[in-house]
Amino acid sequence: MSMWTCVSVDAEEGAELPSLARLIALWNANADTEHQIDIDTGRARIYGIDAQIGIDRAGSAYVQYSDQVQTFGLRELAEQLTASLPGLSLTLKEEWTGEEPSVTRERWQGGRVVAKRDSNGPLIPVDALGRTPETALAAILAAVGSLGDALMMTFPGEDFWEHFTYLEGSRLAEVFEAAALPERAAMIREHCREADPEAWEEADETA
Repeated sequence: MSMWTCVSVDAEEGAELPSLARLIALWNANADTEHQIDIDTGRARIYGIDAQIGIDRAGSAYVQYSDQVQTFGLRELAEQLTASLPGLSLTLKEEWTGEEPSVTRERWQGGRVVAKRDSNGPLIPVDALGRTPETALAAILAAVGSLGDALMMTFPGEDFWEHFTYLEGSRLAEVFEAAALPERAAMIREHCREADPEAWEEADETA
């Protein structure tokens, strides 16, 4: 069983790729001691590993090799590199081969993972919490649903609803409409109307 490791660094339009020497220095400051890069007779290499290191014709810096063990410190490298040098992106691929194959692919920008995938195919964008759009949407809808359940237990006449202006109550109701919870939106409007009927009647007249 072995791991194929590939790290590539790209510069966005308008940004410049640092020198290979600077990238190697950042690598060595973060990668574990078994995978330090040395420059011997002008050639970058990792001792004991047949590694490919350089900058290709497209302008991407790369390090790729196969080893029996995982390289530690690459995510710290990705965070430091992309946070300290805006305009750069780092793509990391780690693929275990053998009886239990697996692959992890991540793209880093601005000091965090911006896209990832645990299989081949296009990378999937993720938010600052590492969630895909589908996962983030599900979490938001669940949170809005829980908020709606809590608001259902707050009845008209309680001071809570009296603090909402017409605009605030309308905007809160719109959140639930956007989350496909129209019954909760209607409940909010009803409670706000009963707490301040004059404001809602005035709004209805000017609508």
